[in-house]
Amino acid sequence: MVLRLTCIFLVSCSVVFGAGIFDKKEKKVVPEDVKADRDLYRDTMEVGGVMYPVYLIDEEVKPKRRAKVVIPKKAKRQGRGGVVLIGTIIGASGNVKSMSIAMTNAEQDIQDAATKAVGQWLFPTLRDEDDNAFEYVVMIPITVDATPHFGPADGPR
Repeated sequence: MVLRLTCIFLVSCSVVFGAGIFDKKEKKVVPEDVKADRDLYRDTMEVGGVMYPVYLIDEEVKPKRRAKVVIPKKAKRQGRGGVVLIGTIIGASGNVKSMSIAMTNAEQDIQDAATKAVGQWLFPTLRDEDDNAFEYVVMIPITVDATPHFGPADGPR
């Protein structure tokens, strides 16, 4: 009952005040001069003596194919989750060439599930001015939420 009243309250506030709780996300448009400056001062990362350009996921490089993270049953049962930041080197063909965990607050089984999923992702092929494909780095944040979600308050009796 309380959940139902809360939902009704949020919807009515959204309608009355135009808060837009249920509105679609606006697509962020990056001006051309900002893109040019960003490319001019792009960060690079050294991996094994090779310098790679670093791109922002979903803003500059949107994956063509993503695999879903399969949360381990034990982690799901225990309600564990976390965030895993994975640094990936994307090969010239768009496949994940190598990856390593840059930062995390998740336990090992969740880290393994995140890296297994990201290893199956496919990225676009990026080309330089001479139309040569090149390798690049993408930092990918993966959020795993295994907290239990309960159904409606007025479920079966």
